[in-house]
Amino acid sequence: MDKQKILSRLDIRAYYAGELSSLKVNGNNQAQALCPFHEDKNPSLSVNIESGDFHCFGCEKKGSIFDFYMGRHRVDFKAALEALANEAGLVSETQRTIKEVYDYTDKTGAVLFQALRYQPKGFYQRRPDGKGGYIPNLQGVRLVPFNLPEVLKAKSVIICEGEKDCLNLKALGLTATCNPMGAEKWRPEYNEYFKGKRVAILPDNDEPGRKHAHQVAQALKGTAESVKVVELPGLPVKGDVSDWLAQDGTKADLLELIEKAPAWESPEIEINKLSRLRAVSAEEFLKLELPPREIILNPWLPTQGLAMIHAYRGVGKTFSGLGIGAAIASAGTFLRWTASVPKGVLYLDGEMPAITMQERLAAAIIGIGKPLKAPFKLITPDLQETGMPDLSTPEGQAEIEPFLTGISVVIVDNISTLFSGVENKAEDWAPAQAWALHLRRRGISAVFFHHDGKGGFQRGTSKKEDVLDTVIQLKRPADYCPDEGARFEVHFEKARGFYGDDAKAFEAKLTFDGEGQQTWALKDLEDSLTEKVARLLNDGLQQKDVAIELKVTPGTVSKHKKKAQEAGLLRADK
Repeated sequence: MDKQKILSRLDIRAYYAGELSSLKVNGNNQAQALCPFHEDKNPSLSVNIESGDFHCFGCEKKGSIFDFYMGRHRVDFKAALEALANEAGLVSETQRTIKEVYDYTDKTGAVLFQALRYQPKGFYQRRPDGKGGYIPNLQGVRLVPFNLPEVLKAKSVIICEGEKDCLNLKALGLTATCNPMGAEKWRPEYNEYFKGKRVAILPDNDEPGRKHAHQVAQALKGTAESVKVVELPGLPVKGDVSDWLAQDGTKADLLELIEKAPAWESPEIEINKLSRLRAVSAEEFLKLELPPREIILNPWLPTQGLAMIHAYRGVGKTFSGLGIGAAIASAGTFLRWTASVPKGVLYLDGEMPAITMQERLAAAIIGIGKPLKAPFKLITPDLQETGMPDLSTPEGQAEIEPFLTGISVVIVDNISTLFSGVENKAEDWAPAQAWALHLRRRGISAVFFHHDGKGGFQRGTSKKEDVLDTVIQLKRPADYCPDEGARFEVHFEKARGFYGDDAKAFEAKLTFDGEGQQTWALKDLEDSLTEKVARLLNDGLQQKDVAIELKVTPGTVSKHKKKAQEAGLLRADK
């Protein structure tokens, strides 16, 4: 069968409208709908109702109308081709054997459309043409539940998944119905027919059947007098109520099962049974006893905190990481940040030689001036026989699990060496973010170190910052000289939960005393800039040249010149 011929004859808009109850046409041959291929809350599926092509901007599934049919109905291309050829009226009924014809009528019994079951297997719909024949599509037809006249008269109604099931129950003297076109095709306009009725829903024994049953129950909750979802015992996989009746199930047995089934009282609870997620009401959430967030390293790292520190290579990331870790494990102070209670630290180093890490860790502990009082564990490449784990994979994250006992803070130094492929697309960061949130759920804080690019910004996507509490940049001062060693400015780019003096930028310079012990000289960035202006003016530079040298405005130079004069930093002739 020729695809182009099918497309030329097929009413594409009517086909998608039958498949997607949420379809809304926006003009220019475009339509939007909730995507059936993932849990879609806001319409993310875009459909071209002229070509039939679709694209979901949520799950990124896309393709032709034939791809849509294959994915929606879980069939191969040949079956999709035949089905859409039939929709287009290109397969005559003489080429197939019609096994069953199911009339869908209005409340008076007038046929609105028919569902046909063919042999070989296939289900198709058609509508009367008003001349005694039929048109093989549902364009312009009002869709209704099966067996509508009996549904409207009954007080108790059973909802199944297929017409055959409904007729088998009707033979027992029960009122049963289903929606056209099978599972997960319930439409909001069907709800009105069940107002004030007692409804029992019988799901097929597979995941689509159970999902469909709960979607229908949720739709009818508050409209029907009562709603129950009744699981039939002993069903084979994909079995339905017809299979259950064929296994000697009786009307009396079914009515007893319906009677004993609990009411479908809480949509949240029932849906959560089908999901790994947990949802709670606002009232329940406000009653939860949640531990308060304490401050591990004041002011910027709380318990369950997530932070990132980024800098250009060689600025001082590892010095900072080890200093932070040593302060946390010893209840000490690093730079202007203090830990009041010792906490366990796991330091993940992705690139440094072991001897260098050993020297720097020893210096960091001595510089803090306190012994370690909590565990400080280090995983570094030179000590591994099989290399460092890739933390962007579940396997790599699992390798870290045994070392998290007794740990309150994980320091990752750095993102580029320990996570593969996270610096380009935003979605590439998703595994790392998921791991960070996993640590937070367990009460563990995480500090990620990352590289800056030549432009002075963190490499890759800024998506990394979405779930972080704190983002700190370390950068070279404008007047930095390479022989100065570790000297950098500390800037808070994101500060959640602290502000004012705590979030002020400052300058840090690594120095050593007469005995070679490591210390850090700290200055407010404002004070540091005043000193820089004074030094350059004392060296004979004009104010405009100072502004160029320090990459600030002339007005800023004037302000700091005045401060330098008041502090006695300028020579008398300046």
